[in-house]
Amino acid sequence: MSKVITFSRHFPKGHPRQGEPTYFVEKYWNSFNVQALGEEFVYPFEEELYKLNKDRLGLWPLQDVTFDPPIISSMRESFGAKLHTIRAGNRFKEGEMFSPRVWSGKPYNSKQIVIGPDTKVVKTYEISIVCTGDKGFAVLDGQEFPLNNESMNAALLASNDGLTVGDLVAWFSKPMKGQIICWSDEVEYNHHVG
Repeated sequence: MSKVITFSRHFPKGHPRQGEPTYFVEKYWNSFNVQALGEEFVYPFEEELYKLNKDRLGLWPLQDVTFDPPIISSMRESFGAKLHTIRAGNRFKEGEMFSPRVWSGKPYNSKQIVIGPDTKVVKTYEISIVCTGDKGFAVLDGQEFPLNNESMNAALLASNDGLTVGDLVAWFSKPMKGQIICWSDEVEYNHHVG
């Protein structure tokens, strides 16, 4: 049985963008070549997520409340990609599978919805993050770098996680030690960090 990774659909309490959509689901889907896999890859999961977001249609370029795969697909493509997730602890190993999910309502107090097929962990990296206010630093596989907009390493880390540098720093307002869990072969930090 696969381990579960739940993605946040909204920025958490205490974040400057608290309550705004993260679009992590769409960014997760965009980390795969959906054209090559076929729309069948996301269609069954996309319709379920669409139902959850009907109340937020004002944020999306949709005119009606019917599920329209081509419109949803083009909307999804505008969000960019999420190639990995950063989690506290050291639960995952390369080659393991995980079940990607979101909460249907309030986290830990609602049903989980599966948003894609079980996904293989391609790589993991050790990471520690310490942030104070709008500044911070990360230690990625033993190499330290600042978490600011001038740091190419910070920009790469944030982008691969589906965030901006500012959003990443605000997300990790408490020190954490954990791992980066990658499902994309595109992620390669060994040549960039240092």
